[in-house]
Amino acid sequence: MLRGLVLFLLIANLAFFTWTQGHLTRVLGIDPLGDREPGRVQQQVHPEAVQIQPQSPSSDQGGPLACLEAGPFSTAELEQAVTILKTSIDSHQWTVQTRDIPGRWILYMGRYPSREVMLRKAEELRRLDVTQVDEVRDIPELIFGLSLGDFQRLEAAEDALMHFNTNRVRSARIVQILPPGLAHTLRIAAADAAIQTRITALRMALGARAFQACKTR
Repeated sequence: MLRGLVLFLLIANLAFFTWTQGHLTRVLGIDPLGDREPGRVQQQVHPEAVQIQPQSPSSDQGGPLACLEAGPFSTAELEQAVTILKTSIDSHQWTVQTRDIPGRWILYMGRYPSREVMLRKAEELRRLDVTQVDEVRDIPELIFGLSLGDFQRLEAAEDALMHFNTNRVRSARIVQILPPGLAHTLRIAAADAAIQTRITALRMALGARAFQACKTR
């Protein structure tokens, strides 16, 4: 009896020692080190590929970022707008975006001596089945005149004039009311809270074209 107990303890101690050395981990499925170092490090797959990513901008770093833009400005107006912006925002924080703007031409009739005469002419044109007859209101030198169409291409205006000339409307002519040019926009793609505060102070200087949320294009 005693001899059997001694033999059992000897075998048990031998088995425990073997397990603590990691020789029985695969057999028993239990690691003597558990989920602690250095066992966890030894189980890592390609630890050299692990990279620490920088923290992304958030409300903890100056508030949410916003896209802001001001304009559009003509080429002549752009220099003054840039000068105003430079007083508050560093040059590397904003960009100038430029796009082409088409010209505008209208088919014009007039100028008539009074609005009453112009209105009588408009009624006469409608009797001739001219569907678009508009009073010109926003161009001082063309007031008391009529527009028979608004075009962004000169060729389209010329085609329309030819059509009118073959339909007893012979006194219309093409008038350019806006030449082709460029439109410029000042854009801040990622304005933090500090920049947004400084931009607000520029609202009066930039007027109606002050910074607003970027338009979706």
